[in-house]
Amino acid sequence: MRKILECHWDWVLPVKVDSIGRRLSIQVRKLDPLNAEHTGLSGMVEIQDDLKLAYFNASESINRQRFALAHGIGHLVLGHVISAAPRLVDGEDGRHYSASNSSQMEQEANNFAMQLLMPKDAIDYVINQEKVNNINYLAVKFGVSEVAMHARLKNLGWMYY
Repeated sequence: MRKILECHWDWVLPVKVDSIGRRLSIQVRKLDPLNAEHTGLSGMVEIQDDLKLAYFNASESINRQRFALAHGIGHLVLGHVISAAPRLVDGEDGRHYSASNSSQMEQEANNFAMQLLMPKDAIDYVINQEKVNNINYLAVKFGVSEVAMHARLKNLGWMYY
């Protein structure tokens, strides 16, 4: 993750996850609300003819869109998606993913998304240099939900409860 951030992040917050995805040769697309296969999904990833695709649901909150996209990019970068075999992580064919799924791959993709959207160095800087410790402020600054920010702060040892 550190290498991805070093090569593709401009240190502007919130992290431009769609831009980083494109720099990683991943095409970012909106889910088609008219496609029955996309109904109820937050995101989807697939590889078609060696083209890596990450989809997000444009009708969800911007924070949810960003996390779904970062999560999907994680699946692609971590090699969870096999070419010509669309991947549903919470279904039978391996294309869709769900935050409620607790599989090892889902945990890895969630961790990837948290690291991408809330880089450790940026959190440390904001807390130490800007003297900010308000979860709501941090969540807004990083473009994530308060729940995601709380989880990341706990993961980094900034919170213990």
